[in-house]
Formats: sequence, structure tokens, C-alpha cells
Amino acid sequence: MSETCKGSTAAAAAAAATPTPRVLSIQSHTVHGYVGNKAAVFPLQLLGFEVDPVNSVQFSNHTGYAAGWTGEVLQGAQLNALVDGLESNALLAGYSHMLTGYIGSASFLSAVLKTLGRVRAASPGVSFLCDPVMGDHGKLYVPEELVQIYREQVRVSDFFRLRPYPTRLTTGRLYVPKPGLYEQVQGPLRTTTNPISFLRWCRSRLYLPRINSKLSC
Repeated sequence: MSETCKGSTAAAAAAAATPTPRVLSIQSHTVHGYVGNKAAVFPLQLLGFEVDPVNSVQFSNHTGYAAGWTGEVLQGAQLNALVDGLESNALLAGYSHMLTGYIGSASFLSAVLKTLGRVRAASPGVSFLCDPVMGDHGKLYVPEELVQIYREQVRVSDFFRLRPYPTRLTTGRLYVPKPGLYEQVQGPLRTTTNPISFLRWCRSRLYLPRINSKLSC
């Protein structure tokens, strides 16, 4: 066997022994359009992540439509029940990342904090990325009571997505967007302007690249 083939075989064996990164993605779902989990799951799968999506809301379309939207805002008890099922089957272990997006109710957001504690207990190395989808241009599009809960969530996050209005509400710091910016907001908290780019960055540094399973010598 050639040295090239030996190297390829060794790399394939190393990749097979490396656990596949796994994300718990708690975000919105819309029937029409690509936001929340519909926008996140497929790109993350293409990047080599296993994704377990939990929907925080189920809407007909995103909330920017002039005629409004229909659907359901999930509550904390519903999230707790789903996590109970995962825990009962030992499925909270093995997460590499937890990602949150749009949340529509205070009870659900509080349950997210409880879920984070349970996931960290079962998967001690998990990284938590908080994307505080609360509003834009000085206007909230979630209930006001979520702001204080998000302040607590930001404090326990490993990574926090920079959005101008939510960043000011949760940290008291003014943020002016710049393409590709990564900056520190407070303490050890690291920030990002794009969750998918961040997870691509994690994938490239924490895990071996995938090897083409059809490669043969």
C-alpha cells in the first residue's frame, strides 16, 4: 500500500473515532419561509453537525407580514416535557452545542435556562450560543418581560450573537455592526454576528474534517 493510501486510511480511521458534533437547536418554525430552525438545520447538517431541533413557536409565516400570522406560541411546560423525554432516554448526553433563537413566551425562555442546566450536567463540554431575537430599530417584537430573562441568559452564555437593539437591551453597550466583527462585550463572553459562521468555525477547529466514505486505494 502506498504512503498516500496509508495516510488516507489513518485519517479515515481517526475521523470515524471522532464523535460527530451534535446541536440542540431551540428556535422558531414557520410553514412558509426560511427563518429559525428551517434556516439553521440544513446548513448545520451540511457542515457535519447532527441537529436536534425544538420549535419555540409554530407560525404560518414570519411576523413581518402586513396581514400578520397565525399559529402557536409554545410554553415552558411543553419544552420541559420534551427535555424530560430526552433525559429519560439518556439523549441529553453527547451535545457539543446548544443554540437558541426566537422565543415567543416568558415561560418558554425560562425553561430554556432550565434546559441549559440539564444539558450542561449531561454534556459538560457543551457550548451555548444565545441569539436574542427580540426586536430591531428600537422596537420589540416579543413580550417585554423576556428582556430581563435574556439578560440572565446572556450572562450564562458561552457565545452571544450581536444584534444592535438586543445587545443594548441586554448588556447596556452600544453596538454598531461591522462585517465579520468578533468582539468581546463583557467578561469571558465571546460574541458573533452570525451563528452559522460561528458553528462552521467551531467545526473546523474542534473536529476533524469529514472524509469521503467512497475514497478507496
